[in-house]
Amino acid sequence: MPCTFIVLAPVAAIEAEREDLNNLQIDFASEQIAMNRLAREPFQKQLAAVSAADANTQKVFQEVQHFRVLPSISASVRNAIGVIENLQRQITANSSDLATSATAVLADAKQIFFFTSDFDLLSLLTSPKVLAEGAGSPVLAHVQAFYTQMAVLDETITASSGVVAAQFTVIDQEVAKIQARSRILLYVPLFARRSPSFNPS
Repeated sequence: MPCTFIVLAPVAAIEAEREDLNNLQIDFASEQIAMNRLAREPFQKQLAAVSAADANTQKVFQEVQHFRVLPSISASVRNAIGVIENLQRQITANSSDLATSATAVLADAKQIFFFTSDFDLLSLLTSPKVLAEGAGSPVLAHVQAFYTQMAVLDETITASSGVVAAQFTVIDQEVAKIQARSRILLYVPLFARRSPSFNPS
């Protein structure tokens, strides 16, 4: 049993780290869903949902930075993990830009609505003040900038998800090799006990 545990322990650790990468994909999707609702849901409430989803994504990225087993498998896996780590910087930068644009939109809403807890972007754009200002409205410019930043972040997340999926292929190939070697190490001693004349060399 101790021998079996020693052989299987690396595989279990690999699967644990691989599950973190799977969670990263899930969090990417959750963040995009939350962003897509920003246009039609109460703005502040949905913005909080986007922030929470982004926090989950950042948390998993932190877990990836502490990987120990997967990067040790091979140079190709180590490079794959490095590629995934690099995605965090771009997503963080885009998320910061979106938050800055959201702050401007919220400031506009406070100038137009008595209560801002339940306003949405459509009600902001169709408010009498914004309609009176027409195409030159600074509110309209802020909302357009917000939509632009949201589209940029959405595209970055989509691209990042594709990169992670591609790296999964590299990682899975290496994990399969580890699992195959583990099975050999498990069964060779057992076969040797049954066949005293067996010489694996």
